[in-house]
Amino acid sequence: MAITERAASPARSRLRVTLALCAATLACVCARDAAAQERLVRRFTADQGLEVPPVHALAQDHVGALWIGSQGGLYRFDGVEFRRWTPDTIVHPVLRLAVGPDGRIAAQAENGNVFEVTAAGVAAYPTPAQGWPEIRRSLAYDRDGRLWTVAG
Repeated sequence: MAITERAASPARSRLRVTLALCAATLACVCARDAAAQERLVRRFTADQGLEVPPVHALAQDHVGALWIGSQGGLYRFDGVEFRRWTPDTIVHPVLRLAVGPDGRIAAQAENGNVFEVTAAGVAAYPTPAQGWPEIRRSLAYDRDGRLWTVAG
């Protein structure tokens, strides 16, 4: 009888370990699903630096920062605060934003000027030989990094 008890003991141990692992896995799965149902809602106001709504355009760069085109110009949000980007250069509302595959960012102001964001600020985007169309409805980079606009 002692032989039977010894043979059953390792089997019971494996069963207990298996049940404990199943219970732990189930607890993790349930906890993950419960956390996924929570919503994170944050309101941003002038206290964080976004002073002039409404927002016309949003884009996210390759490092995760948000770029906001608003009535007050171009803003960058790093997750903590909004920073107005080159307020002395972009003085008009920013209506459109585009992010290129290489991380370049283009911003179109209400007056039609297109700027490329640089580490030092912004640079006016070179005007095409035929000039910019009067009305641009969209701004986007293609896979090759060329800037396109839709006129209408």
